[in-house]
Amino acid sequence: MIGINVIATDTGEKANYVASSLQQQFLNMRRGQPTKLMEPMENIKAHYC
Repeated sequence: MIGINVIATDTGEKANYVASSLQQQFLNMRRGQPTKLMEPMENIKAHYC
């Protein structure tokens, strides 16, 4: 089974903003801290540290 996430918005900037929710969830799973889907954030790079 294959799954693909697709995010369609008017601009690439908005798509990056919306995609930050998925990025946060993946990062939290890798850290061993599974969570519910979180709100999008403006600066996802600040969450990586």
